[in-house]
Amino acid sequence: MDFNTTLLREKFIIRDVLNAVSDDSLVALSNRISVNLTDARGMTVETIVVRAQNMHLCIRMAGKIVQTFEQNGPVMVREIPYDWEETWEQMISEHERKNNKEKWISIYAQGKRLFKSGKYHPFLDLIEKCDAANPENYDASVRLAEDAFGQLGKEVAIDYESNIGLVVFIEKGHGRCGIILRNAERNSTFNFRLERTAERVVSPVQCLNVCAAFLEGIQLAFLIGVNNEKLRLNLISRSTKESITATSARRRLGSLNAEIKTFENTMRVHYRPERPEFGELVSEAERFAYELFNTPADSTDDEDDDDTVYVD
Repeated sequence: MDFNTTLLREKFIIRDVLNAVSDDSLVALSNRISVNLTDARGMTVETIVVRAQNMHLCIRMAGKIVQTFEQNGPVMVREIPYDWEETWEQMISEHERKNNKEKWISIYAQGKRLFKSGKYHPFLDLIEKCDAANPENYDASVRLAEDAFGQLGKEVAIDYESNIGLVVFIEKGHGRCGIILRNAERNSTFNFRLERTAERVVSPVQCLNVCAAFLEGIQLAFLIGVNNEKLRLNLISRSTKESITATSARRRLGSLNAEIKTFENTMRVHYRPERPEFGELVSEAERFAYELFNTPADSTDDEDDDDTVYVD
């Protein structure tokens, strides 16, 4: 089917208007992707929203939703309800299960929460209810949320920040994906284009899964590179939890690299610019860590950094 979506990295800051001197602002962080499921005519059958602690879990769940829709039709009207719990448990890797105790996910349709796992800020449930009440204007949902607080006797101002982490567009068997590459030395974008062939059309599920693999790999490469440099500088030992986690991350990175290579061998893929190599990203993270740990404290740059990292 034709398919397009955008993943947003979001930050909500909820401030008490009547207590301006207070530093007790609430901060809600999330990655969000809206999964618009369409029929053969291109008409929307249902829309399901996924929020998660990190980008790759968010995207993989979106892929699972598309997959079950393609195989068995609409998700919300089944006699036997879709097993969200089983899907969630199956898609979590061994590395994630052992090393990411903060992972969470929440899934919505028409503002109603369908499933959740893990701990997240309850404000995200409210913003989804507001979005369902005003589906054509997501930014206006923030104002509706402020009104909802007001009706409860609490006057708040909500600041909303977001940036794009992923764009996927698939039409007539061809696909385009754009991924924001945030690493130790630079922030950039890389894109890949997928061509249909006589044997194979582009699958939304494949695209989402390989995008998740790239984004998880980028994150793990940074973790591994920083750990390598800490070991080299004798800041940690190989027996520390941090180093054990990095060893697990290396195994996971190998699996992700194999997943991407299988995808490339199966599909006709064109990168622009070149495909990011995880080994190079590890080296960049090592250089970043070296400079970080060898910079005197009084010579650090105190200027604000506009590139806010919301999650991960």
